[in-house]
Amino acid sequence: MERVKFIDTAKGIGIILMVLCHTGFTNARSIQIIYAFHMPLFFIISGYLTYGRDKHKPLKQFCRKKLYQLIVPFLLFAIILCFYENGIKGWVYILYGSRNALSIANTFTPLWFLPCFFVSAMLYNIIERIGNRIVSTIIVIATGMVGFILPRTIMQGITLGLPLSIDVAMVGVLLMLIGGVMAKYNVVNKVSAKPVGGGYFKYSGIGGFF
Repeated sequence: MERVKFIDTAKGIGIILMVLCHTGFTNARSIQIIYAFHMPLFFIISGYLTYGRDKHKPLKQFCRKKLYQLIVPFLLFAIILCFYENGIKGWVYILYGSRNALSIANTFTPLWFLPCFFVSAMLYNIIERIGNRIVSTIIVIATGMVGFILPRTIMQGITLGLPLSIDVAMVGVLLMLIGGVMAKYNVVNKVSAKPVGGGYFKYSGIGGFF
């Protein structure tokens, strides 16, 4: 499977912006703009790269793979960086997995993204296994809408947020669908092949994904 330079560049930009927001950058307007797209960008890229790749693998195998990739590093680093002094209670907050819970546990709060992304990947993969594309698309859209609604309803009284940031993960499923649609219609190659300054930017193909 060949790499796609356009996607690598997008991931690089997203990582740089994420690091910038967590290193004391204080320009409120710039931070607001960055947060409007840099995290959604990761979900979209994931949907693009995983389109059609894992839905035929055994669900147990896919789940094990994501546990090793996301949950094991999350627990490892959360525990190493946890300075909470109340023992078991700190573990409970870490296992809860939301940003606010990790903050109370006095560990590295940006780690919230790992369990959140795990939930998104699992939901997206399960829904993608539905044979009827129309039905699966409707379910993904409905899931994303519920994720948008949750913070404005039951979450108003939950200071910790939902476990594993499930509300964000549900919206992430919708963003992954957008990435999948981009992969299906080969959007990146079509955009990158347009004339720019008298020439063409031609990046690696993604035919290996289909």
